[in-house]
Amino acid sequence: MPRQPVPTSSRWTIYTTNPAKGEPLKSAPLSSSSTVHTEVSAEKQTDPAEQEIPSVISHLTQFKHLLCGPCKSVVPYKTLYHHLRHHHDIRHAFCKAIVSKYENVSVSQTDTDVTPLSAGTPPLDCLMPPELGYFCPRCDYTTVNWDSLLHHFRKTQCDRGRRTRDDLLCFLQRWVSVRKNVGRAWRVDTTIPVTQRETDVALSCDQSVVDDPATVALLRMEAEEEARLLREEQESMSLSNELEHDEKTD
Repeated sequence: MPRQPVPTSSRWTIYTTNPAKGEPLKSAPLSSSSTVHTEVSAEKQTDPAEQEIPSVISHLTQFKHLLCGPCKSVVPYKTLYHHLRHHHDIRHAFCKAIVSKYENVSVSQTDTDVTPLSAGTPPLDCLMPPELGYFCPRCDYTTVNWDSLLHHFRKTQCDRGRRTRDDLLCFLQRWVSVRKNVGRAWRVDTTIPVTQRETDVALSCDQSVVDDPATVALLRMEAEEEARLLREEQESMSLSNELEHDEKTD
Protein backbone atom coordinates (compact mmCIF):
# COMPACT_ATOMS: atom_id res chain seq x y z
CA MET A 1 0.00 0.00 0.00
CA PRO A 2 1.57 3.33 -1.06
CA ARG A 3 2.40 5.83 1.68
CA GLN A 4 0.24 8.92 1.83
CA PRO A 5 1.98 12.29 1.74
CA VAL A 6 2.31 13.99 5.09
CA PRO A 7 0.28 17.24 5.14
CA THR A 8 1.98 20.44 6.17
CA SER A 9 -1.12 21.53 8.11
CA SER A 10 -2.96 19.44 10.74
CA ARG A 11 -6.11 19.95 12.80
CA TRP A 12 -6.32 18.46 16.30
CA THR A 13 -9.56 18.13 18.28
CA ILE A 14 -9.45 18.73 22.04
CA TYR A 15 -11.59 16.50 24.31
CA THR A 16 -12.93 18.13 27.48
CA THR A 17 -13.82 15.09 29.61
CA ASN A 18 -11.58 12.76 31.63
CA PRO A 19 -11.87 9.06 30.62
CA ALA A 20 -9.99 8.06 33.77
CA LYS A 21 -13.10 8.98 35.81
CA GLY A 22 -15.37 6.84 33.69
CA GLU A 23 -16.84 9.77 31.83
CA PRO A 24 -17.58 9.29 28.14
CA LEU A 25 -15.43 11.28 25.78
CA LYS A 26 -17.06 14.42 24.44
CA SER A 27 -15.47 16.67 21.91
CA ALA A 28 -15.52 20.37 22.57
CA PRO A 29 -17.16 22.77 20.10
CA LEU A 30 -14.94 23.57 17.17
CA SER A 31 -13.76 26.97 18.19
CA SER A 32 -10.46 28.75 17.97
CA SER A 33 -9.75 27.93 21.63
CA SER A 34 -10.28 24.19 21.28
CA THR A 35 -8.59 23.54 17.96
CA VAL A 36 -4.83 23.51 17.46
CA HIS A 37 -3.35 24.24 14.04
CA THR A 38 0.21 23.27 13.18
CA GLU A 39 1.76 24.57 9.99
CA VAL A 40 5.26 24.10 8.66
CA SER A 41 6.65 27.46 7.64
CA ALA A 42 8.23 27.98 4.26
CA GLU A 43 11.60 28.54 5.93
CA LYS A 44 11.55 25.12 7.62
CA GLN A 45 10.68 23.43 4.31
CA THR A 46 13.86 24.70 2.69
CA ASP A 47 16.01 21.93 1.23
CA PRO A 48 19.06 21.44 3.52
CA ALA A 49 21.26 21.56 0.44
CA GLU A 50 20.06 25.12 -0.17
CA GLN A 51 21.18 26.20 3.29
CA GLU A 52 24.77 27.17 4.07
CA ILE A 53 27.06 24.38 2.86
CA PRO A 54 30.03 23.55 5.12
CA SER A 55 33.20 24.91 3.48
CA VAL A 56 35.43 21.91 4.14
CA ILE A 57 36.58 21.25 0.57
CA SER A 58 38.77 23.52 -1.53
CA HIS A 59 40.07 23.17 -5.08
CA LEU A 60 43.84 23.14 -5.57
CA THR A 61 43.72 24.42 -9.13
CA GLN A 62 47.49 24.23 -9.66
CA PHE A 63 47.55 20.49 -8.88
CA LYS A 64 43.96 19.60 -9.90
CA HIS A 65 43.14 18.09 -6.52
CA LEU A 66 40.31 18.50 -4.00
CA LEU A 67 41.61 19.22 -0.50
CA CYS A 68 39.78 18.48 2.74
CA GLY A 69 40.63 21.37 5.04
CA PRO A 70 40.06 19.65 8.43
CA CYS A 71 42.12 16.61 7.37
CA LYS A 72 44.73 18.54 5.34
CA SER A 73 44.38 15.68 2.89
CA VAL A 74 43.59 15.31 -0.81
CA VAL A 75 40.36 13.45 -1.56
CA PRO A 76 39.73 11.99 -5.05
CA TYR A 77 36.36 13.01 -6.50
CA LYS A 78 34.90 9.49 -6.59
CA THR A 79 35.54 9.02 -2.86
CA LEU A 80 34.47 12.55 -1.87
CA TYR A 81 30.95 11.62 -0.75
CA HIS A 82 32.18 8.71 1.37
CA HIS A 83 34.86 10.90 2.98
CA LEU A 84 32.42 13.67 3.90
CA ARG A 85 29.73 11.31 5.12
CA HIS A 86 31.83 8.86 7.12
CA HIS A 87 34.91 10.84 8.21
CA HIS A 88 33.09 14.05 9.13
CA ASP A 89 29.49 12.85 9.61
CA ILE A 90 28.15 15.57 7.30
CA ARG A 91 24.46 15.27 6.40
CA HIS A 92 23.51 13.48 3.19
CA ALA A 93 22.02 16.58 1.56
CA PHE A 94 25.13 18.63 2.27
CA CYS A 95 27.38 15.85 0.93
CA LYS A 96 25.41 15.71 -2.32
CA ALA A 97 25.58 19.48 -2.67
CA ILE A 98 29.35 19.54 -2.17
CA VAL A 99 29.93 16.65 -4.59
CA SER A 100 27.73 18.23 -7.27
CA LYS A 101 29.72 21.46 -7.00
CA TYR A 102 32.79 19.69 -8.42
CA GLU A 103 30.99 17.38 -10.84
CA ASN A 104 32.32 19.07 -13.98
CA VAL A 105 35.63 20.27 -12.55
CA SER A 106 38.88 18.74 -13.79
CA VAL A 107 40.23 17.10 -10.61
CA SER A 108 41.73 13.76 -9.60
CA GLN A 109 39.03 11.11 -9.84
CA THR A 110 40.56 8.03 -8.20
CA ASP A 111 43.50 7.06 -5.98
CA THR A 112 45.67 6.33 -9.03
CA ASP A 113 45.46 10.00 -10.01
CA VAL A 114 47.13 11.05 -6.75
CA THR A 115 50.79 11.01 -7.76
CA PRO A 116 53.77 12.39 -5.80
CA LEU A 117 55.50 15.65 -6.65
CA SER A 118 59.13 15.84 -7.75
CA ALA A 119 61.86 15.42 -5.15
CA GLY A 120 63.11 18.68 -3.70
CA THR A 121 59.75 20.44 -3.87
CA PRO A 122 59.27 23.01 -1.08
CA PRO A 123 56.80 21.90 1.63
CA LEU A 124 53.15 22.73 0.92
CA ASP A 125 51.48 24.67 3.72
CA CYS A 126 48.04 23.20 3.02
CA LEU A 127 49.16 19.63 3.78
CA MET A 128 50.25 17.93 6.97
CA PRO A 129 53.76 18.99 8.11
CA PRO A 130 56.69 17.00 6.65
CA GLU A 131 57.68 13.81 8.46
CA LEU A 132 61.09 12.23 8.87
CA GLY A 133 61.80 9.39 6.46
CA TYR A 134 64.29 7.80 4.04
CA PHE A 135 64.88 7.79 0.30
CA CYS A 136 66.49 5.55 -2.28
CA PRO A 137 69.41 7.30 -4.03
CA ARG A 138 68.80 5.30 -7.23
CA CYS A 139 65.05 5.81 -7.75
CA ASP A 140 62.10 7.79 -6.39
CA TYR A 141 61.25 5.27 -3.65
CA THR A 142 60.61 6.80 -0.22
CA THR A 143 59.46 5.42 3.11
CA VAL A 144 59.22 6.35 6.78
CA ASN A 145 60.52 2.92 7.80
CA TRP A 146 64.23 2.02 7.63
CA ASP A 147 63.56 -1.71 7.37
CA SER A 148 61.29 -1.06 4.38
CA LEU A 149 64.14 0.75 2.63
CA LEU A 150 66.52 -2.15 3.32
CA HIS A 151 63.92 -4.52 1.89
CA HIS A 152 63.71 -2.29 -1.19
CA PHE A 153 67.47 -2.56 -1.70
CA ARG A 154 67.35 -6.36 -1.43
CA LYS A 155 64.48 -6.77 -3.87
CA THR A 156 65.58 -4.30 -6.56
CA GLN A 157 68.62 -3.34 -8.62
CA CYS A 158 69.09 -0.27 -6.43
CA ASP A 159 72.30 -0.03 -4.44
CA ARG A 160 72.94 2.40 -1.61
CA GLY A 161 76.70 2.10 -2.01
CA ARG A 162 78.55 3.39 1.04
CA ARG A 163 75.69 5.59 2.15
CA THR A 164 74.77 5.24 5.82
CA ARG A 165 71.38 5.55 7.41
CA ASP A 166 72.05 9.23 8.14
CA ASP A 167 72.95 9.85 4.49
CA LEU A 168 69.53 8.63 3.41
CA LEU A 169 67.53 10.65 5.93
CA CYS A 170 65.07 13.16 4.49
CA PHE A 171 61.76 14.88 5.10
CA LEU A 172 58.69 13.58 3.31
CA GLN A 173 55.27 14.95 2.50
CA ARG A 174 52.25 13.25 0.98
CA TRP A 175 48.91 14.25 -0.52
CA VAL A 176 46.76 11.85 1.50
CA SER A 177 47.03 11.81 5.29
CA VAL A 178 43.91 9.82 6.23
CA ARG A 179 44.95 6.70 4.28
CA LYS A 180 48.66 5.89 4.35
CA ASN A 181 48.40 3.32 1.55
CA VAL A 182 47.25 5.91 -1.00
CA GLY A 183 49.80 7.95 -2.90
CA ARG A 184 53.55 7.79 -2.28
CA ALA A 185 55.38 10.46 -0.36
CA TRP A 186 57.99 12.71 -1.93
CA ARG A 187 61.12 14.41 -0.62
CA VAL A 188 60.71 18.06 0.29
CA ASP A 189 63.40 20.73 0.21
CA THR A 190 65.77 20.22 3.14
CA THR A 191 67.90 23.33 2.66
CA ILE A 192 66.00 25.14 5.43
CA PRO A 193 67.23 24.28 8.98
CA VAL A 194 65.04 21.74 10.77
CA THR A 195 63.88 24.10 13.53
CA GLN A 196 63.00 26.91 11.15
CA ARG A 197 61.28 24.60 8.66
CA GLU A 198 59.12 22.85 11.23
CA THR A 199 58.16 26.15 12.86
CA ASP A 200 57.33 27.83 9.56
CA VAL A 201 55.27 24.90 8.32
CA ALA A 202 53.23 24.67 11.51
CA LEU A 203 52.56 28.41 11.58
CA SER A 204 51.71 28.66 7.88
CA CYS A 205 49.19 25.84 8.26
CA ASP A 206 47.39 27.51 11.15
CA GLN A 207 48.08 31.25 10.86
CA SER A 208 45.29 31.70 8.31
CA VAL A 209 42.65 30.63 10.80
CA VAL A 210 44.24 31.81 14.05
CA ASP A 211 44.82 35.47 14.90
CA ASP A 212 45.12 35.21 18.67
CA PRO A 213 48.76 36.00 19.69
CA ALA A 214 48.64 33.56 22.60
CA THR A 215 47.51 30.75 20.30
CA VAL A 216 50.20 31.58 17.75
CA ALA A 217 52.82 31.51 20.52
CA LEU A 218 51.54 28.10 21.61
CA LEU A 219 51.75 26.80 18.04
CA ARG A 220 55.33 28.04 17.80
CA MET A 221 56.26 26.27 21.05
CA GLU A 222 54.69 23.04 19.80
CA ALA A 223 56.55 23.30 16.50
CA GLU A 224 59.86 23.91 18.26
CA GLU A 225 59.24 20.94 20.55
CA GLU A 226 58.48 18.74 17.55
CA ALA A 227 61.69 19.90 15.89
CA ARG A 228 63.65 19.13 19.08
CA LEU A 229 62.27 15.58 19.13
CA LEU A 230 63.25 15.16 15.49
CA ARG A 231 66.80 16.25 16.26
CA GLU A 232 66.99 13.78 19.14
CA GLU A 233 65.77 11.03 16.83
CA GLN A 234 68.43 11.94 14.28
CA GLU A 235 71.14 11.91 16.97
CA SER A 236 69.91 8.53 18.19
CA MET A 237 70.07 7.16 14.64
CA SER A 238 73.58 8.55 14.24
CA LEU A 239 74.72 6.84 17.43
CA SER A 240 73.12 3.60 16.27
CA ASN A 241 75.02 3.80 12.97
CA GLU A 242 78.31 4.41 14.80
CA LEU A 243 77.75 1.36 17.00
CA GLU A 244 76.83 -0.69 13.94
CA HIS A 245 80.03 0.46 12.21
CA ASP A 246 82.18 -0.36 15.27
CA GLU A 247 80.71 -3.87 15.46
CA LYS A 248 81.54 -4.49 11.80
CA THR A 249 85.13 -3.24 12.18
CA ASP A 250 85.68 -5.42 15.25
